[in-house]
Amino acid sequence: MAKTSASTFFSPAWVDYSGSSTLSGWVSLSVQKIQYMIIGKQMIVQFNLTGVTSTGITTASFTIPFANSSFADSWQPIRTITATTNAVGVALISASSSTVNIYPSAAAGNWQSAAGVVKTAYGTLIISLS
Repeated sequence: MAKTSASTFFSPAWVDYSGSSTLSGWVSLSVQKIQYMIIGKQMIVQFNLTGVTSTGITTASFTIPFANSSFADSWQPIRTITATTNAVGVALISASSSTVNIYPSAAAGNWQSAAGVVKTAYGTLIISLS
């Protein structure tokens, strides 16, 4: 059998989840893009979130349509930007959870919490499904 491109056998599509996800950590968002694709028992999620925070808001999270497997927590590197920091952050999806917690540095920690601070997080996640 002759070799053909993978797309001949398999052509997954991105599904826009931006309007369905529950977000926390922003007062308002200027960019809100969340998409996912299922390939077998893997879900690929790409996201780009930019918005304004308020005093006292030190966390950020969003939901995805399907839960991470119960095998283990998933820690994955992402890109984060605040008024004073451009860094490699981390996304945590706990075992059996459909919430992605976003941290501003590889050491986790809290986001800046001053009023009017713009925070951005973007990345691509690969999640094992049960």
